[in-house]
Amino acid sequence: MRTVQTTTPLDKDSHTSTNLKRTTRALPSSAKMEGCLPGTTEDGEKRHVITFGGRGSTLGKFSRLCGLIFSCRNEIFVADHDNSRVQAFNIKGVYIRHFLTTVPGKAGSTIFPEGLSVDGNENLWVVGNAKFSSYVVQYNNEGRALSKFVVPWSQRVRSIAVDTKSNHILVTKRDRVPQELYIYQPNGSFVRKLENSFSESVVVNRAGNILTTKYNMVHVYNQTGDLLFSFAGHGDSASALTYPKGICTDTLGHIFVASRGGVLGNGQVSMFTSRGLFVRHVVTGLGMITHIAVGEEGQLVVTDVRDNTVTIYNTY
Repeated sequence: MRTVQTTTPLDKDSHTSTNLKRTTRALPSSAKMEGCLPGTTEDGEKRHVITFGGRGSTLGKFSRLCGLIFSCRNEIFVADHDNSRVQAFNIKGVYIRHFLTTVPGKAGSTIFPEGLSVDGNENLWVVGNAKFSSYVVQYNNEGRALSKFVVPWSQRVRSIAVDTKSNHILVTKRDRVPQELYIYQPNGSFVRKLENSFSESVVVNRAGNILTTKYNMVHVYNQTGDLLFSFAGHGDSASALTYPKGICTDTLGHIFVASRGGVLGNGQVSMFTSRGLFVRHVVTGLGMITHIAVGEEGQLVVTDVRDNTVTIYNTY
């Protein structure tokens, strides 16, 4: 019988965000066509948020945060590398359940999860490293292993994304520099390798385009690896990104990018249109962000490796 232990979320008011009151600043016509939110004032007003987790091995804690997704059931799944598990939390940050990242058909074998994604059927896909091998394992929403395949010629996988349009599984490898991106069928059949340089932050939007962060830029590719456009680079402009880390998209096509901060608390999450036009900074004054996710009801979730916590903002 599985033991269930709940954790009490902590209210954390140290983060600052943009004011929820929206201005009438005009956006480019392409942004209006897409249904983007207008710009907001950025006066550093504090927002009431929920923070949970912390460093540890007990349920509700994390040893090394390595993946974050939002399910359609409003559940937050967090991959914990060193504890070889995935934990599920509700929208209030309360622990619900967990499962160990075991390899089906290999008794006693576990993987150290490096990335986490979800498909159109709400099944979870985990990529991780085991002794001498790397695996992609599919689990159902409750954590029962459904299938697996070995990532050939690799012992250092880093991230995974599911293309729900083509039902392809995308995996980045770190065996070589720069990192390479490989595309597979769900049964592990090889589809293609993309020759471009990819980071460990990769996501696929609803149109099937591949988004990644590299060299303070966001690069958007089509399914065959052709570069469509890039945006946000060095500089002092409002849209500039500094060490972009996490990236995700929402149901309207907005692109969210986390600029990794540090001990000075200068991390932030910025919103762009699907064409790369800057909309606004969603939240500022963050720590060392690694992963972000957005929910269908407007929640923003970020992870901070400085203290191994996960923070939920009720709206972006």
